[in-house]
Amino acid sequence: MIRECSLDELPDKVKHHISKSLDELRKRNIDLDRVKLFITDYIPMRLQPLIHELGLKGLLTLEAHVVNGMLVLICMDTGHKALFLAPDVARMKNIDE
Repeated sequence: MIRECSLDELPDKVKHHISKSLDELRKRNIDLDRVKLFITDYIPMRLQPLIHELGLKGLLTLEAHVVNGMLVLICMDTGHKALFLAPDVARMKNIDE
């Protein structure tokens, strides 16, 4: 479904768009060595479950782009697991307790 990829693996039109975003992140002093790209050609109605799963792996989603029918998530490796930055409420039990 979703897979990690490098900038060079992206199709040219997508690569051009994502390169601009990475340039903006660089200007904001984001360490691009810690940035990871994830891509899928399936665009879900809700991004929250994907962002939650990536957060459990220690990845903070910085940006999400839909370009030419592809979803590209730009994430940063935080080095911390289980951040719960975007919890998937549908999976939570006893939320009122």
